[in-house]
Amino acid sequence: MILRATALVLLIPLALASAPGCASRESRIAEAAKAPAAPADFALAITVVTPIKSATQPQTLPRSQRPARYILEPDGTLRIALGGGSTTTTYPPPTRLLSSARREDVWNLVKAAGLLEPEVPGRLRGTDTSVPLGTQTGGEPISMLDPTAAPPKTPTALIVLSANGVRDFYRIAFDESPNLAALTDRLAAYGWVRE
Repeated sequence: MILRATALVLLIPLALASAPGCASRESRIAEAAKAPAAPADFALAITVVTPIKSATQPQTLPRSQRPARYILEPDGTLRIALGGGSTTTTYPPPTRLLSSARREDVWNLVKAAGLLEPEVPGRLRGTDTSVPLGTQTGGEPISMLDPTAAPPKTPTALIVLSANGVRDFYRIAFDESPNLAALTDRLAAYGWVRE
């Protein structure tokens, strides 16, 4: 009896310590999704990666799918780098400071793209930015840190989203998410990128 009580005393704190982590994370995502306004810590980084053949002729792609790196910081600073050399490690200089209304507009497009839904195809579990994202025909790995190692077959967005104390990583092809193009196109428009 004493042995059971001791085991119970040891197991209860472990169960309580592990349960809130998962529930807390999921509840913070749900809170962010329902919030009418962007959380103060809302930040977004999107790297658009294209197949090699289209990367040589980016003007043939819609503006939303051209190779680029977009970073929106919590204070509204928008940073943009354009071209095939833009990777997930590129940190461009500030392009523009977005107003609160435009930051909210981007937040609403994030929600419309479904990035805050409980189950998003393309969400990578864990927070390791070197998580392998799959392989291409040559067997070369694609990762968040080096998306140019093996370009995807279609234009793809590598996304890091921070909101409400949670950071998520995604790899989503544009043809799998109809609202993703609206998000990247709006960021391009706010950065004065020509169509």
